[in-house]
Amino acid sequence: MNKYIFSAKNNAFYPVALRSDYERAGSWPEDGIEVEDKVFKQFSGLSPEGMHRSAGEMDCLFGRTFLRPQKKRKLKLQRTKRNSL
Repeated sequence: MNKYIFSAKNNAFYPVALRSDYERAGSWPEDGIEVEDKVFKQFSGLSPEGMHRSAGEMDCLFGRTFLRPQKKRKLKLQRTKRNSL
């Protein structure tokens, strides 16, 4: 079983076995948390259609749905309208 660290800041996994290499390069994440192999396998592959990996509160991993450009514009207009009230 391999061990991995997940960095929410970088939205990336790092194999613990390569830690010394990353540290020599100055790129080992300070915010990394250890995750189980099954979590790495679940979130490191290709995302389902229309989804992407993201880190939420408490650096928890989850799949997030991509918003269509039209929906993004509509939400932005709604926020602008709400903020102007």
